[in-house]
Amino acid sequence: MNPKVSVIIPVYNPGLYLKHCIDSLINQTLKECEFIFINDGSTDDSLEILNIYKEKDSRIIIINQKNLGISIARNNGIKKAQGEYIGFSDNDDFLELDMLETLYNTSKIHDSDIVVSKYFLGRDNKEIIKGTRFKSQTLYEDKFIKKNIIPDLLENEEMFAVWNKLYNRVFINKNNIIFPPNRVIEEDAMFNIAAFNVCKKAIFIDYAGYHFREMSTSESRKFLQKDFFMLALEKYHFDYKTHFNLELSDSHHEKLKRARFINRVFYIVFICSISKNSSVLKKYRYLKKIILNKELIRIVDLNYFQIKTKAGIFEKIILIIIKYKMTKTLYFLICFISFVYKPVFSEFLRSINNKFLFSNHSIKH
Repeated sequence: MNPKVSVIIPVYNPGLYLKHCIDSLINQTLKECEFIFINDGSTDDSLEILNIYKEKDSRIIIINQKNLGISIARNNGIKKAQGEYIGFSDNDDFLELDMLETLYNTSKIHDSDIVVSKYFLGRDNKEIIKGTRFKSQTLYEDKFIKKNIIPDLLENEEMFAVWNKLYNRVFINKNNIIFPPNRVIEEDAMFNIAAFNVCKKAIFIDYAGYHFREMSTSESRKFLQKDFFMLALEKYHFDYKTHFNLELSDSHHEKLKRARFINRVFYIVFICSISKNSSVLKKYRYLKKIILNKELIRIVDLNYFQIKTKAGIFEKIILIIIKYKMTKTLYFLICFISFVYKPVFSEFLRSINNKFLFSNHSIKH
């Protein structure tokens, strides 16, 4: 008998968190599951840990591959999966023990292609429940999805994750939905846009079962390792409408992308400013290059008053700095944030990252 749910977990040097992740999976109340771990070239003791657990639980499947990245790892997991539904987990997160059963039963009752749950976002030893703007305990069909959920996926990042969802495996395979192997950014977003664009029924539920660990210092460290502004600019220039054959006008498509791009710039300025891994001068030089970027200035000029009307205090300051090229003000802002930042400001950071900056597109039925 095939399992009810296949959970796909790419593994790459997760450290101490891997055991907690595995324990939360093998102790699920839904027993008819398989857990596909893709060891993506780990150099720590991950494979040894996986083999120990596999000896105790036959539901564990291990795939070894050289370090090819998370997209290829997940795609290899999808090929191996035999469950009615497919779910995902990161190797350093964990699940409530009834999560798979709750999502599976909901999917079966409503015969949905996708089920979406809330989740716990953990940072600085504190957790908050995160959801979406869509009403819970509600089944949405294809017309609504195309008019509302697809635009939301383009404008905001709160729906990007795959680990708080279950996907019907036949639906995924029939529509050849995979993670883009040639992209190093927003793999989850591309997968979800492809899935929701052909989805007939999706249900959102008032339940949180996935615990996503996010350390306050980890993202700031990444910003110094990669040029996240250029990555954001790359996202902005990508033609989602053509690539996914989306039913959007050119102007609406552009507006949604601009909103997400500017929102991301606000986030980059803040997360870079709080970084403890670089000097104020180095952070200033990086952010100065951003605010003087001609493409960013053009986008801000096009939407300045519209953004300013909806913006918070921090965002308004950044807007003014960009519009008037106030580099000295930027330097003092970085100094201020660097010295006053405390973990309690995490909520502020999250609100910047998730806030809608443009007029929220109304939900259309």
